[in-house]
Amino acid sequence: MDNGNVIESLGQADFGSAGEIFRDYVRTATQGIVLDVMTEELLRLCGPRYRPDADSEFSRAGTADGYIYIEADREQI
Repeated sequence: MDNGNVIESLGQADFGSAGEIFRDYVRTATQGIVLDVMTEELLRLCGPRYRPDADSEFSRAGTADGYIYIEADREQI
């Protein structure tokens, strides 16, 4: 949901559902930010896929599921 849709949805929502709409937006935005940060960290530490940085002490080795906690709920990213 982009900023325009959130503002439009909040403008049309009743008081009880506005908080949930906003929390859903923040949750989705937070997941995107965390995923971007994790991706950038991986690139800086290990280099791009299939082109390892020979000078780095780190390397890619398989995959692992990532997750974050949002409002005490574990969510996979």
